[in-house]
Amino acid sequence: MAVETVRVPKPNPRPPGPPTAEDRVARRVEYERGTRGWSREDLARRMTEAGAAVNQSAIYKIEKGEPRRTISLDEAHALAKVFGFPAGPAGIGELESAPEQLMGAELAEYIDKLAEIEPIVDQVRVAILKVLERTARTAEHARPLIEYMGSEPDWPVIGKMEDDLTRLADLIIKVRDSVARLRLPSGTDQ
Repeated sequence: MAVETVRVPKPNPRPPGPPTAEDRVARRVEYERGTRGWSREDLARRMTEAGAAVNQSAIYKIEKGEPRRTISLDEAHALAKVFGFPAGPAGIGELESAPEQLMGAELAEYIDKLAEIEPIVDQVRVAILKVLERTARTAEHARPLIEYMGSEPDWPVIGKMEDDLTRLADLIIKVRDSVARLRLPSGTDQ
């Protein structure tokens, strides 16, 4: 006679609610580690070198454990150090900030950088349109020379180049319009 066992999930020791400091640190550790392309083993080694000996299992429990593994103050300082945060309380505060806040700041920085290149993008678009115009005019004006020389240029190649330049100009316009939309305050329409 076989006995069937049933697994009963453990109740979550923390009631649902806003993220705790441990939750924010866990998300930040995972975010920082991931953006650097480090494995949990890499982070554990770096923390050990920074003076807080931990193993990759500890990193997993900090990021994903239920309940989360708590972090000692020495470990928090080591994390701040390996991630390049300022020393002392400022680094600990940065470690506790949620990655979502960072992503908003990074997005704003990228939008500013895109805004800086927007005039250059417009110059490239105008230059492409001028090349397309010259190509069309050259083809018209080249007809007598082509007849005199007795050979035709490779028109399919020229046509493909015109198509490619047209697609590039269209892409540049889309990028410019996307940058303009990103800079609009929320709740406004263009």
